[in-house]
Amino acid sequence: MKKLLAFLMALLVLPAMVLAAPATASKTVPGYGGDVTVTLTVDEGKLTDVKVKGAGETHGVGSVAVEQLPQVMLEKNSVHVDTVAGATTTSNAIFSAAEAALKELNVELSKTEDETAQASLEAVHTDILVVGAGGAGLAAAATAADEGAKVVLVEMLSFTGGSTAQSGGVMARGALEGDPEGTMTADELYEYLLSWSEGKADPEVVRAYVDNAGIDQPWAFSLGDGVAETTRYHMLPENIMAIRPVGEATAAATGIVLTRAMEKGVLDRGVDLRLNTEATELIVEDGKVVGAMVTGREGSYPIYARGGVILCTGGFAQNKELLAEYGTPNAESVIVSCTAGATGRGLIMARDIGAKIQFGNDWDTDGYHTLAATGYTNYLNMVLVNGDGVRFHREDNQLPFIYTDMVKQTGKGMMDFYFLTDSNLEPDLPGMIAMTGAEKFDTIEALAKHIGCDLETLTKTINDYNENKGKEDPQTGKQPAYMLGLEAPYYCVKAQPIRVVTVGGVVIDKDAQVLDTNNKPIPGLYAAGELANGSFYYNVYSACGSAVGHAIIFGRIAARTAAATLK
Repeated sequence: MKKLLAFLMALLVLPAMVLAAPATASKTVPGYGGDVTVTLTVDEGKLTDVKVKGAGETHGVGSVAVEQLPQVMLEKNSVHVDTVAGATTTSNAIFSAAEAALKELNVELSKTEDETAQASLEAVHTDILVVGAGGAGLAAAATAADEGAKVVLVEMLSFTGGSTAQSGGVMARGALEGDPEGTMTADELYEYLLSWSEGKADPEVVRAYVDNAGIDQPWAFSLGDGVAETTRYHMLPENIMAIRPVGEATAAATGIVLTRAMEKGVLDRGVDLRLNTEATELIVEDGKVVGAMVTGREGSYPIYARGGVILCTGGFAQNKELLAEYGTPNAESVIVSCTAGATGRGLIMARDIGAKIQFGNDWDTDGYHTLAATGYTNYLNMVLVNGDGVRFHREDNQLPFIYTDMVKQTGKGMMDFYFLTDSNLEPDLPGMIAMTGAEKFDTIEALAKHIGCDLETLTKTINDYNENKGKEDPQTGKQPAYMLGLEAPYYCVKAQPIRVVTVGGVVIDKDAQVLDTNNKPIPGLYAAGELANGSFYYNVYSACGSAVGHAIIFGRIAARTAAATLK
C-alpha cells in the first residue's frame, strides 16, 4: 500500500516537473534585408538562451544588432531593451520576433535590478578626446596613441566605421614608386583637385592632402591585421591612382574591410573606445576647449582632455533641420543613404562656441545614382536616360558627377531616371538583375511605356547611341570601350539621385585646427573628415577616393597637432 501511494504521489508531481522544464520558441519576421528569426529559451522566468539569425541584414550595421542584442537581452532578462544605435530597423525586427516568441511561451520574465543605473558618473580625464569613430576618428585615435597620448574615442552608434565603412574605402593619392608610367604626381594631383573648386578651396589644405596621401594610404591599410587584398579603382582622369580594399562586403561598400582593420589597430594601441556614447556639448575654460559632455547608456558625464578635442562626427545628411538651414537647391527632394550617425552633432557643438561655418553655393555634389550602385558598379556599360527618354550625361563618369547632373535635372521637375542595358552585359547580366531588380522589355514600345516617355524620343536616343557603337560618343565623350550599343530585349533599372555626403561645415586650417569667425584657431579644438571637408572641396566633390583620403589624412594631422601641445 505504501509503495502504491508513493507511486501515485510521483504521478501527481510529474506534470509540475514537466511544466518547470526549460521552454523554447522561435518566431520569424521581416527585417531590413530579409527574414529575422529569434529563438528564446526560458527557465523559471529567466532567459537562458537567445539566438538571432538574420543573414540578409546589412553587413556592419544590421549585423551588429544580430550579434549584440542577444547578450543584452540575456543580461537584462528582457526582450525590451535599447535599439542598437544606427541599426533601428533590424533592432525592431528582432524585438518583434522576440515578443512573439515570448507570447507563444506564455511566461512572464522575472524583474532584474538595472545595474547600469547604479553606475558611477564620475568625470573622465584623458590626454585627447576623439569624437566619432569613422575613418577620421579611427585614424586620429591611432595616431594620437602612437604619439604617446592617452586617448578616449567616443562613438554615438553601436559600431565603428561611419560613412567610411559604407563607402568603397577608396583612397586617391599621387604616384609612388612602382606605379604605372604617367600616373599623376602629387603636384599634378594638387593642381587637379584645386582646379575643381575654382581656387576657392584652401590651397594649404589641398597641399597637405597630396603631401600626406602617399604615406597615409599604406599606413591606414596596414592597421590591425591589415587589408589583405587591394585593387586599383577606375577613375576619371584615368591616371589618378586610387586604391580600394577587396573583401567580404558588396562590390561597392568595401570600406568596412578598411574600418574593421583600423578599429583593431585602435584597440591594439590601448585606446579607450566607448560605443553608444554621444558627445553633446563642448567644455570651454578660459577660451580653450578642454573636453566634452557625453551621454552613454549609463548616463551623462564629462570627459576632460588636456590636449583638446578632435571632432570627427561626419556630416548632417540625416538632419532635416540642418539641410533646410544650409541646404543647396532641391535638398529636400533627394533621397539620403548614409550612416545614421550623420546628424550634424559636431557642427552644432562647434558652432555653439563660435566656430566658423562655411558652405559654397550648390554644394550638393556627392552621391549615388541608385541604391543599386552600392552593390553593383557596372553601370558604365549602360545607357542612362531621364524621364523624357533623353541621355544627359556620360555613363562612364564617376558617381558624384552623374549624381550632380541628376540633382540639376531634379530641380526641373525630373524625379526618375533609368539605366538601360541588354545581353551585352553578359556574363554579369543575371547578377545585375538579381542585385537591381531590373525589368525586361522585349520591344522599345514596351520600354517607352514603362518609362512614360515619348516613343519617338526614346527611339532617337537609342538609334543615336547605336550609331556610335565602339566609338567615342560625340554627345558626351563616353569612351569607346563602354559604347556597347543597345538592342532588344532591353533591361531597365530605375534610378534616383541619392545623397551620401554633405560638403562644407566647420572651417579648418592645414593643421586641422578649427577656426573661429575671425579666422583664428580655437584653442584645443580640431576637426577632420566630412564635418570639415569644405576647406578641402569648397563645394565640389572632385574625385572618388578623396573623401576617405581626406578623413584619414586630416584625422592624423589633427592628432599630431593636438599631441604636440602635450609635450
